[in-house]
Amino acid sequence: MNFNINDFIIIALASITILAISVLAIYLVRKSQRLEALKSIETADNYYRNDEYDKGLSIYLKSLPYVEKTYGENSSMAADTFMKIGKSYIHLSSPLKAEDYIIKAKDHYDNLISSNPSEAASFYNTLGNLNESLKRYDAALHYYLKASEILESSNNENTSLAKCYLNIAIVYDNQKKYKKSVAMYRKAISIFEKDDQNIEKVIALSYFNLGVALYVQNKYESALECLEKSLIIRSKKLKIHPDIASCQHYIACVNLEMGKLDDAMALLIKSLKIKVSTLGNHHPEYWKTYFKLKNAYLQLGLAKEEFEKWVDEKLLESQIA
Repeated sequence: MNFNINDFIIIALASITILAISVLAIYLVRKSQRLEALKSIETADNYYRNDEYDKGLSIYLKSLPYVEKTYGENSSMAADTFMKIGKSYIHLSSPLKAEDYIIKAKDHYDNLISSNPSEAASFYNTLGNLNESLKRYDAALHYYLKASEILESSNNENTSLAKCYLNIAIVYDNQKKYKKSVAMYRKAISIFEKDDQNIEKVIALSYFNLGVALYVQNKYESALECLEKSLIIRSKKLKIHPDIASCQHYIACVNLEMGKLDDAMALLIKSLKIKVSTLGNHHPEYWKTYFKLKNAYLQLGLAKEEFEKWVDEKLLESQIA
């Protein structure tokens, strides 16, 4: 069989066409996979934002192979997915599983310190969360401080920096370094209160923790001021809630130290009623308030054997005032 130049041209064009079609098909498949992965990640993100961490985690884990295949194992998309899986595991109280994924993202975020400091700081803050949940407080403090240093170097006082200070303060509390924790809580609050976002919850937490740290240092007037601020903020949106009960408990503790026995007992009763209705009478928080109330009761010189009956009568009162 003889071929002329036109035949070769036709064959070449056909081969090029087939190749082009194949390349286009591969491109369209990969594009479809990329869009599908992005759609799945977006769905998981919505679950995560709504605190439905188990549902989000399931989708992140299913999406990860497609993300790695489509974008590459060392891509920013893969690192971001590793982080989201790790954070989900932290929220679900599985820090050891979280660690496996978060460490995979470390090299990527290490390289962002100069180009994208906020993302790098967020990563180190998560490493701090991880180590704190594992009670590795020195390591947690190291990463929280690194995150705060990165944000401070950008001269931008925002809620991210304030949350770093808050996390540092909580670690200091766990290490019983209360003077240091008080300083950090105050730095966090000073930034939070300048923010116009809806962050009352974190401000209330900061005031509460600051109040407790001052209380354990016997600084009762300052502690009372902070705890009452926390209670006021929390009471705007909550009523029968353990956070309200915690504020009442510690305000009562301060009142006891200041000799205000009647005020303390009234608050302890309120706290106990909330805790039994929200947590049940087997929860450690219930018993913490129960025994504090018992001590206050005995300080009044009342009969020890009458205490349980007296408490039962108070708890039977239907209205939580």
